[in-house]
Amino acid sequence: MMSSLSARVPSFAARSLMIVFCAAACFAQDPPHFTTKAFSGSNVSYYDLVRDVFPQLRISETDPEEAFAHNSIPLRHLFREDKVKILEASLTSSITINIAQRLETTDKGGKVLWLMLNAVEPDKEACAGCYRVVWAETVLAAYRPVGQWNFELVDAAMIKTGDITAFDEEHPKLSLGSHGQAVVVANVSQLSAGAQDTFSIVDVGNDGFRVLLREFAVKRDFRCAEWYSEAAQIRLLTNAVKGYKGIRIRVISEGGTGDLDYPNLSHRRRFTYIFAWQPREQKYRAVVDPDGLRRRFLKRLEPCKEYQ
Repeated sequence: MMSSLSARVPSFAARSLMIVFCAAACFAQDPPHFTTKAFSGSNVSYYDLVRDVFPQLRISETDPEEAFAHNSIPLRHLFREDKVKILEASLTSSITINIAQRLETTDKGGKVLWLMLNAVEPDKEACAGCYRVVWAETVLAAYRPVGQWNFELVDAAMIKTGDITAFDEEHPKLSLGSHGQAVVVANVSQLSAGAQDTFSIVDVGNDGFRVLLREFAVKRDFRCAEWYSEAAQIRLLTNAVKGYKGIRIRVISEGGTGDLDYPNLSHRRRFTYIFAWQPREQKYRAVVDPDGLRRRFLKRLEPCKEYQ
């Protein structure tokens, strides 16, 4: 077994309403300037790449990490297949864009460059220091090199389902097998009551993005001086189907009483999922699935039952 991946929800005693994750993942990287070259030796800048998603793009005169799109852009949602959203500019205001994260992977087609873009529509109220995270829509874009110096856009889609969206903080990409690597997209909620965080595994196929594993969720709830919280760990297995390694996800579910600072742990269970590649469906499916047992365990730990 190899490639252990810790989900972005640590044990309850170690967490602080996901603000720790925000500090670690959202602001760990300095956003690249739009004028910066995307690769050393290439004349292609980040401005050139992002303009393939937002055609009418202008770099800020005062902040090279920021750009403005002057036209409305329809984009599908990668994890909500029936949802298409239009990122809307107005006659007097533009969509504010910054590059949140950059990542490179390789596959049989060669190198893939991934950009995670935050886009804030003009009607969204900005809060100081957090507008790029809380109010932004997050767009994932992937590019392949063409020739020696150029790049082409493979696909772009919205991916935000929580308060914060980022590549997984510890293992942003996974080598799933001989076909190449995939990225791990995390969506995190900053709520403490009845919230869930998810991660998805995405790669690039012939027709654009492929969601190989969709929104595996870990949950938490803290109310009435009672709580439960979950953490997940992933390992790639040595067995493979058509070159895709199996995936094991182990969920640790905990619960008890107390407050955020001094939780008292009284219950803990481990649940192991095994996912195998399905060649016809072109995605992973659980072949060992303890969802029923896990739901019943969390139901026992549900806070505020006496008030329901």
